[in-house]
Amino acid sequence: MRAVWAETGGGAEVLRIVERALPEPQANQIRIRVAAAGINNADIVQRKSGIAPAGAPPGLGLEVSGTVDAVGEDVADWSVGQRVCALLDGGGYGDFALADARSVLPVPDDITHCEAAGLPEALLTVWQNLVVSGNCQPGDTVLVHGGGSGIGSMAVQVAKMLGARVATTAGSPERCNRLTELGADRAINHNEEDFVTIVSEMGGADVILDIVGGPYLNRNLAAAREGARIVQIAFLEGGETTIDLALLQHKRLALTGSKLRPRSAAHKGELTDAIRRFVWPTVARRGITAVIDRIFPLAEVADAHRYFEARRHFGKVILDLQN
Repeated sequence: MRAVWAETGGGAEVLRIVERALPEPQANQIRIRVAAAGINNADIVQRKSGIAPAGAPPGLGLEVSGTVDAVGEDVADWSVGQRVCALLDGGGYGDFALADARSVLPVPDDITHCEAAGLPEALLTVWQNLVVSGNCQPGDTVLVHGGGSGIGSMAVQVAKMLGARVATTAGSPERCNRLTELGADRAINHNEEDFVTIVSEMGGADVILDIVGGPYLNRNLAAAREGARIVQIAFLEGGETTIDLALLQHKRLALTGSKLRPRSAAHKGELTDAIRRFVWPTVARRGITAVIDRIFPLAEVADAHRYFEARRHFGKVILDLQN
């Protein structure tokens, strides 16, 4: 089978398509014949280092869609031939991949594999941060930074489904317009507007999801309503900064962080079950979608990584293994 490998750490040029043995599903696993795979920032981090996290498969790729090809022992919910998408520990950039059966979702008939491949990582990440960590409630005001990212564009949709009022930031009028079309109540061009002023005029944010980091931390504290929850998902602009502890204390704010990949298979299974029960019906009627920016064939995986790293995309970048 074909698989994408990074034998050493480095830029996109280190990616190679190699032949690897077909993986065999163990107990509670299924093997998926991969049709499409999503690209995520964790893939870029792994490629640059050349090292997979402890216990993870060495290949790149954390989310796929395709059909069930084989099932391991003790798997009762899935059968060969079913269309599925799944969150993986790794190894998704290949013709076949193994998934824990608890982290698998059925793909509705009218959703393409390329669309489905952009769902698992974004949905589970958003549910973890918006609902589990952020305790988003109907009527809350939610501020989503980086609305044009795969996670950001999904967070806008899920927050609206939950009955929240959504403000989000992006870097151009075009991106702001697209976020408004996705349901955002207020899209803020961070190159021309001050999100602190705008969100404060909205009464302050109850939940803030931030992927920017450093330069935004104290501004997030200022934009937050008393008792708000601020969840740090990433820190693309820096992981170190000073913090106004007096403001944190005065507003009784909760500041936390979250990273999905190292969480246990059991926890990921719980998140998947929540997605299946509370979000998947909306996905099935296309009320929530993975926003797909661009699709690359597997042979162009290096170009796909370069495109992703340039941050020009809106939504998800997908690898098509059928092309």
